[in-house]
Amino acid sequence: MAGKRLRFWFLLGGIFIAPLVLFSTNMTPWTSNISGMLKIQMSSLGINLLDHAEQTVELNRLRNLLGFTEKLEDPFTVAEVILGQRKTADKSIRVSKGSLDGVSIGMPVVTAEGVVGRIIRVGSKMSDIQLLVDFGSNIDILIQRNRVRGVLSGFANEECRLNLQRGTEVKIGDTLITSGLTGSFSKGIPVGKVF
Repeated sequence: MAGKRLRFWFLLGGIFIAPLVLFSTNMTPWTSNISGMLKIQMSSLGINLLDHAEQTVELNRLRNLLGFTEKLEDPFTVAEVILGQRKTADKSIRVSKGSLDGVSIGMPVVTAEGVVGRIIRVGSKMSDIQLLVDFGSNIDILIQRNRVRGVLSGFANEECRLNLQRGTEVKIGDTLITSGLTGSFSKGIPVGKVF
C-alpha cells in the first residue's frame, strides 16, 4: 500500500513538475530554427524580386527595340555587344554579327536612342563599330529646330564637336539629327543634343 501511495505522489508530482520544466527550458533551438528558415525564405524572395525587376527592364528594352525596328525602312540586322569599349586609341565596340549575317564595312549602327557609329571591321561572325565619339568619326547632321546643316566629329573625353558655318544660330538643348545627305545614315535619326 505504501508503494502505491508513493507512486501516486510521484505521478502527481510529475504532473505538476513536468509543465514547469517544459516551460522553464530555453526554447531557442526551435525559435532559431524557425528564424533561420524565415531568413532563407526572405533571401529567396529577395533574389526572386531582383530577377523579376531585371526581367522587367529587359522586357521594356526589347519592346522599345521592337517599336524602333518597325519604323525602319531599310533592311537591318540585330546584334548584341560582345566586347565593350577598350582602352585603345580608337573608340570601338564589338558586336555578335559579321559577314555571314550580311554585315559590311561602312554600314550604319543605330539603336532606339539614336546613332551609335559605323562598321569599320568585319569578321565572319563578329564586327567592330567605330563609335560616334571616335576622333575619326564624322557625321553630316541637321539642327532639328532650324534645319541648319553641320558636321559632328568625335572629340576628346568621349564627346563630339559640332562644326557649323560661322554665324549659325545654335542653342543649348538643340537636338541633332542625321541629314541623310551624305554617308550611310537615313535622314532624321537622333544623334545627340547640344550642351
